[in-house]
Amino acid sequence: MTFTIYDHMILNQQSLSVTVKPAFAAYFKTELDIDVHIHASNVYLFAIPLQGEFTQLSDEQKTFVFQKELSLYEEQYEFEFPYEKTLFDRFFEITWHGVVYHGEIKSL
Repeated sequence: MTFTIYDHMILNQQSLSVTVKPAFAAYFKTELDIDVHIHASNVYLFAIPLQGEFTQLSDEQKTFVFQKELSLYEEQYEFEFPYEKTLFDRFFEITWHGVVYHGEIKSL
């Protein structure tokens, strides 16, 4: 069996999608008077730790997702918004898609 470079990149990665909640837009309207238009969800791949598949994001992963999700809006609306741990669950919904194993790659 041969694998393409793309297949190797996603092999044994945990995938999840992040959807922005309506509270996100409401927060920016009330706090910053910015009418943001919510974008579609994004998919992230994280390396599986030695302990195996995980079901919660670490603080480091939450910071990464928060910064990546906000960067689109920061660029579009020209503002900077630092990571606030308390806002993560309020702003984002996580959907877990599990692990991409080698047997599943061809069906993606």
